[in-house]
Amino acid sequence: MFLQINKNSDNIRVLKIANTIKSILSDAFLKGKIKDKDLFDLKITITNVEVTKDLSIAKIYIYLYSSTEEKSQHILKVLNKKSFLLKNIIAKNMHIRSIPNLIFVLDNLYDRLEEANKLFNSINIPKDEPK
Repeated sequence: MFLQINKNSDNIRVLKIANTIKSILSDAFLKGKIKDKDLFDLKITITNVEVTKDLSIAKIYIYLYSSTEEKSQHILKVLNKKSFLLKNIIAKNMHIRSIPNLIFVLDNLYDRLEEANKLFNSINIPKDEPK
């Protein structure tokens, strides 16, 4: 039986690569493989990884717990400067021809969800009285 190749097979490959990158980087942050004073003792969560179809760029969305906007921007700059080191970590754990260039982006989804939750909780809806 032959494997049928269709238009979506490239998309599946890109998704698998994105998930693998997410896993490798999450592990690197968790185990402290990135030695930098600015990144020491930080809780960094990788929320998503998007890889272009040509595998040239991987956009890594991160969330920093209990961090100010100013500190978050600083950490983002540090991560983007250290992207060559992180790319090296990925290369050691992944066997593809070329590793995508890494671009780190702050993901403020959790902050927006928290704001929406506060907004919903602040709405005063009258309760129906039983008849």
